[in-house]
Amino acid sequence: MWDKEFSLKFMKCHILIFLSIFLINCSDQPNENYLKNGMINYRKSREVHQKFIENFEIKKVAFLKSKKGNFQYALLLNENITSSQVDNYSLGLHIYPTNYEGKFLIWDVKPELKSFGKNNYIIEEFKQPITKFDSIAFFLYDRDKYRNVIGHRIVLKNLDL
Repeated sequence: MWDKEFSLKFMKCHILIFLSIFLINCSDQPNENYLKNGMINYRKSREVHQKFIENFEIKKVAFLKSKKGNFQYALLLNENITSSQVDNYSLGLHIYPTNYEGKFLIWDVKPELKSFGKNNYIIEEFKQPITKFDSIAFFLYDRDKYRNVIGHRIVLKNLDL
């Protein structure tokens, strides 16, 4: 039979292991929960509801902290968009940081469709130490190289991280 001291140590050890596993598994849960519910009540999101082209719409944009401590932007897209539609285009961003003397940054990506629950997103990470934007312009162009903007540019102003 075990004595009380050994039983107490055994139980404490199991509790610590359980808590460690639980905390590791829950470390990115808040972002995933916000993504699953379409960014409802997420304070760093903004309603957009604008189309690049037919059946390719940004409904919301949000800024999240990644596991690495960097920022991510998440574009909530229309529900009926498919991976093949997203895979046809590159996504261009022109970022105009506040007090950046008229210059802008270019962040271009070949986006992938990511789904959380019923919600579809383009999510990309960035490392720039910018926390305030005068404006961001999103636009689509051909996947293989830039020829011209396809459809409409979507411009958002006065964004904070």
